[in-house]
Amino acid sequence: MSNPARAEIEDLQGMVDLASLVFKSEMGKIFPVLFSQENVENMTIVKEEGRPVSMIGLLPREISFFGHRMKVGLIGSVCTHPDYRGKNYGAVTLAKAEEHAIDMGLSLLIISGGRGLYQRFGAVRPPGTKRILVKPGRTASMREAKISDIGKILDLYRMKPLRYIRNFTDFEKTFSTGYAEARKAKTYLSEKAYITVVEREDNHYVIEYGGGSKDVISLTRGYIEKLGLKGCIIVAERHFKAEESLPIEFPGTA
Repeated sequence: MSNPARAEIEDLQGMVDLASLVFKSEMGKIFPVLFSQENVENMTIVKEEGRPVSMIGLLPREISFFGHRMKVGLIGSVCTHPDYRGKNYGAVTLAKAEEHAIDMGLSLLIISGGRGLYQRFGAVRPPGTKRILVKPGRTASMREAKISDIGKILDLYRMKPLRYIRNFTDFEKTFSTGYAEARKAKTYLSEKAYITVVEREDNHYVIEYGGGSKDVISLTRGYIEKLGLKGCIIVAERHFKAEESLPIEFPGTA
């Protein structure tokens, strides 16, 4: 068995091809920050016959917890080529990725998913978020956001007391894809808030926002009115202020 190692620039396209094959999506397009030359050395891979056949995607980031910063690693695009499964590549690659994370001074790994592989690795499911059903009501003046609005969106995002530390380039790259959480997304802007919305099978969901709670709700009502919907769900942190909400299980492990 080949030993897991940090990826290099020449491995980038092979990793994109592998992840796209396994997840049946254009992963390089959907996740341009993860699959970038700047981040490639943070990825851990196993190579066979000169190409990546197993990988752990790692994106180092900082989180701001009410003014306190913590270095974290976002784990995703974990996959093995179908022809190379059953060789324990996932476990050894994940262990090597943890070594890299410790070397980088990361305090927490946030993993996209709850597979048995992660649980055997010691990952647990942390406290979740909450689900707020917004119905038609008083709205805020709104419009669809453009690339030229990134600066204002970033300013609103920075108002959140619990957030990833993201820079202008990250926002610009992600916004330009037209995707969020691997789904087609649109972002809307009012004077005091922004929302990013995706459509799922059962409803429309605000999966990212910035601004005060009341302003985010008013903007969401504007979205409801614009599309003629009966309602829309905001997936919010637990400190988000709303009259009614239901808890949601955290979508991954840590």
